[in-house]
Amino acid sequence: MFSEMVRGLEHGRLPDILSLRGRLHAALIKKLALVQQPPTYWESDPKRNPVTEHLFWAAILVEDQESLNTVKSIVLVEAEVGGRHQLSSFVDSTLKSLLSVSDNPQIRESLLQKVDRLECGL
Repeated sequence: MFSEMVRGLEHGRLPDILSLRGRLHAALIKKLALVQQPPTYWESDPKRNPVTEHLFWAAILVEDQESLNTVKSIVLVEAEVGGRHQLSSFVDSTLKSLLSVSDNPQIRESLLQKVDRLECGL
């Protein structure tokens, strides 16, 4: 769902915020519906089970605190079920990967400003 966003960042382009906001909300609905199911029904297809890290990135890019908090809640559910993530290590590693995805200093600065404006940590 977010391959265009990731490719754009890798090539030094910020995504269109309006379309990204729509994709983020659709992806959150999918993810929330999925994590309410028993874990045996969780799919690995990112079109049906959006990558949690990409949800976090998208919430930062659109500067949506509510969506960011929802993603953190999803991380906690995933950690409880599969021991996948501790929230603090998830936030740290996801922020590092977001900030390192582009070599463009202007993109990096824009991302840092967005992170500063949001409550990304715990």
